[in-house]
Formats: sequence, C-alpha cells, structure tokens
Amino acid sequence: MVGEPWTGLYTDVGGAMFEPSGLIWSHRVAVERVWRAEADGGVVGGVLQDTLASGGRTLVVIGLAAAVAGALGLWGTVLAEGTGVTGYLTIPSVYVLGLGIGTCITSLYDVAIGDVTQEEAGRAGGSFSAVQQLASPIGAAIVTSICFKVSAAHGGVTAMTVSSFTVAMIIVACLGLVWLMPRKAAEG
Repeated sequence: MVGEPWTGLYTDVGGAMFEPSGLIWSHRVAVERVWRAEADGGVVGGVLQDTLASGGRTLVVIGLAAAVAGALGLWGTVLAEGTGVTGYLTIPSVYVLGLGIGTCITSLYDVAIGDVTQEEAGRAGGSFSAVQQLASPIGAAIVTSICFKVSAAHGGVTAMTVSSFTVAMIIVACLGLVWLMPRKAAEG
C-alpha cells in the first residue's frame, strides 16, 4: 500500500508474511497486494483468452511461466538483499507471481474440462472445484510449515529464500503436468 511504512521483508508466500527477524506482519496488506495482482492477471487472461482463439493450455503455460518468474524473482531478491530487503524491493516479483497465477486461473477451469461431454460437465466441474478447494490450503500449509521450520533453525532470510524457491519448484512441477490437460478449452 502506498504511503504505508514497510520495514523488513513484507510479502506473502504460502499465506504467511515474514520479515528477516522472523516476525509475522499484517496478513491484510500482503493479501491485498497478491489479490490485486491476481485480479490484474484475470483481466490479462480474459483478454488473451479472447485474443487467442485456441487459448487452451497455451494460456495456462503462459500464466505458470510468469508465476515461476515471479517466484524466482522473489527468491533472487531476498537472496541478494538478505536482511536489507524491503517490501518495496519485493513488489515487482510478487506482482509478476500474482499476475501469472491470475492469468493461469482464468482459463484453467475451461481447459480442465475441455474433453468432457455436456452430460458430464456438472460432475466434472464439481470435481474440479473440490480438488481446487482441497489443494489450495494443503499447498499453503506445506509452504508455511517449511517456512516456519526453516525460520526457527536458520532465520527469516533463509526461510524466505527456501519458501519462495519451493513455490517456484511446485509451479515448475505443474508446468510439467500441463501436457496432460486437453489442448483446447471447452466449447461454448
């Protein structure tokens, strides 16, 4: 937020904010930053989905690639700056991460059910939603647990670098699995 004093590392990875000394900051501010980037990513994804008629998994790959770039940018920023990192230095990386996620999510549902018949669409959509609702908190819990464990043993900067690198590797794994999805989004 513009005008708000940011000290230490002030960012969101896996739902928890960390500062090099290990303090947890206001969740509201970090969530607002990520939500803003994801909302912008949703707009970008919507425009690209309309522009790229075939869209499909291409848009999912574009979003995931941007998210990896953002996560690795965050990792590199914290690694390079150490305890001197500020929230302002993390803004570009966190924004790119959120933009990528928003772009990916925009078309993910349509692509995931792309090969499903009209009669099965309701069940497929419900299954997709259930898996998404279950996977999100599990992923956040894993990354947050890693961050707290590493923070207790090695400090906040190491915890942040390990956590952001973990997020990047999870996204890379997702990129490796995109080829299993239907090539095109569902018609209609």
